[in-house]
Amino acid sequence: MCGISGWVLPEASRYGEADLRAMAGSLAHRGPDDFGLFRDDAGGVALAHNRLSIIDLSPRGHQPMISPEGDAVLIYNGELYNFRALRETLKAAGYRFRSDSDTEVVLHAFRAWGDACLDRFQGMFALALWQPARQRLLLARDPIGIKPLYYWRPPGGGLVFASEVKAFLTLPGFQAAVDLTSLRQFLEFGYTISPGNTILRGVRRLEPGCRLTVTDGRPGEPERYFQPVVARSAQRFDRTELEAELYETLTEVVDQHLIADVPVGLLLSGGLDSSLIAALAARRA
Repeated sequence: MCGISGWVLPEASRYGEADLRAMAGSLAHRGPDDFGLFRDDAGGVALAHNRLSIIDLSPRGHQPMISPEGDAVLIYNGELYNFRALRETLKAAGYRFRSDSDTEVVLHAFRAWGDACLDRFQGMFALALWQPARQRLLLARDPIGIKPLYYWRPPGGGLVFASEVKAFLTLPGFQAAVDLTSLRQFLEFGYTISPGNTILRGVRRLEPGCRLTVTDGRPGEPERYFQPVVARSAQRFDRTELEAELYETLTEVVDQHLIADVPVGLLLSGGLDSSLIAALAARRA
């Protein structure tokens, strides 16, 4: 996991670099291998990244990652499991790569396909991408919601975001107050069920499969870019075909999850699912 944080704020309510470092510092446990920040004072934008190195451990994978033309700046938390296939597609389209990281694939995929690149991604991610020329920040979260992303709209306008809720507590002027509805839901169910609500009043979570844009300093509303495919209940299936498809899919997914430039381990619960994953991983080894 990595940590991402930052903001788009109007001049009147802009925080400073010390505030950005304080936010990122609260997320240091998420990414102890590297730290980077980016500021665009003209756009009121600040981005910070705490890196946990998994793929391409070299400095070439440093974030925030800026495109060669300077038209896009990315901070990204997650793993893109189909990054190799996307990389080859982008190379064929003329994009050149300076690293072996999946982060650079995300960056060029956005430059090639815009927001539609999200539909091509297979993986877990939370990202923030800044386009200076368009004065536009894109926030997006993976379809299943494996990687977290939270945001807060300060009273003076703009938007602040982070990988964890506690990062907002470092900001001057942020008033921490418990959302009583969320608290009641948590005590009853063990989690909050109201879409987007968190335990802190005013802090929202970006829902899985959603994106949010901030253009010219004005935040929009979250939009869903992913809808799961639901099979018709009356559709007939062949059991043998389903078993073969399940085995093929599980094998592919496990292989993708084992792609790393560092040792990979498994957490076994002793159940059928984790035992099956371990068996498929052992076959690959």
